Amino acid sequence: MRRSMGKDFSEWLVVLAAAAESTYRRLNVRRDEIDKSLHELRKKQRALKAYRFS
Repeated sequence: MRRSMGKDFSEWLVVLAAAAESTYRRLNVRRDEIDKSLHELRKKQRALKAYRFS
């Protein structure tokens, strides 16, 4: 009985680790998309400021 509980627990840990890794990857991809969007917005903002003050 004890041995099967340990096996179930280690299998559960493996599944949990895989889920955490996949979530982490998705968050990183999302963060990259947000960084690119922010970069584009800042570029547009600078262009607008330059246009207004020229």
